[in-house]
Amino acid sequence: MSGIHSGRPWLWARCGEHLVRLGLGALAALGLFLSAGVASAQSGKPICVPGTPLCAVVDANGAVRVDASGRAQATPNGASATAQGNANAGANANAGGNANAGGNANAGGNANGGGNANGGGNANGGANGYQPPDGGGSSYRGYDGRFGVGVSGCPIVRLGIWSGFKGGGCAGVSFRFDALTFEMETQLLYGGTTHAFDWTFPLSFLIPLGNEDSLFEGGYLRFGGSPVGATFGRKRYGGSFVRFGLFAGAGYELRISDALSWRVVDARLSFDMGTRHAMDTSGHWLDLGLQLGTGLVL
Repeated sequence: MSGIHSGRPWLWARCGEHLVRLGLGALAALGLFLSAGVASAQSGKPICVPGTPLCAVVDANGAVRVDASGRAQATPNGASATAQGNANAGANANAGGNANAGGNANAGGNANGGGNANGGGNANGGANGYQPPDGGGSSYRGYDGRFGVGVSGCPIVRLGIWSGFKGGGCAGVSFRFDALTFEMETQLLYGGTTHAFDWTFPLSFLIPLGNEDSLFEGGYLRFGGSPVGATFGRKRYGGSFVRFGLFAGAGYELRISDALSWRVVDARLSFDMGTRHAMDTSGHWLDLGLQLGTGLVL
């Protein structure tokens, strides 16, 4: 390196000459700027450097105030410079969402709206009592008429065309409504040509003919039959066998007090059948007859 410097002294001389020229030009330009700036600042107007917030102003006493905020003030105490910069950057983001969903469903019918609603809904529905759906349906009301129960006891006689005369008694219970009475009985008779016992269980439906004042007073029609029974006879007359029959008749009851009625008469035409040809001494398996009875109903 020392060889190179010593070998070319003319190159370094020319570089020095250029540097001196550049320095003199810069000093001359700076002097011109300062002289122009001072002349302008003395007039009371601030001088600002383009592209920066730096400004300067000179008052009548020669004091210069430089403010980096873009404001300049001249004071007699001298030159002062204040540089200030405020940068505020802020971002406020508020994101909120309130979602209230509510629903009350009552499958009952009526809905009352108009109350308080807080992000939802209040629904009150209801129905008191049974209400059949529109367009059809019915509700069972039951029987709302009169009803009574009676217990009866009666002496009875029966006269058969072939079997002859028989006598005995009965006991029964009846369930009475305005339009119909159902009666269950048991009867036991003895006699006839075969001197046998007849034990039967008649079931009857009675149709009242005049019970406006009482269920236990007035005339009636009777229809029924004995679904099962038995005859207990002597062996020489055919022995014992099963029997059943049908009957129809009429009667009348007279009310004596609130707790007692008199069955004045109860008449029935009967048609009895047996499983053997032993209804009488002639060997018939059926018998036609008339039965009469009377008694009390409690």
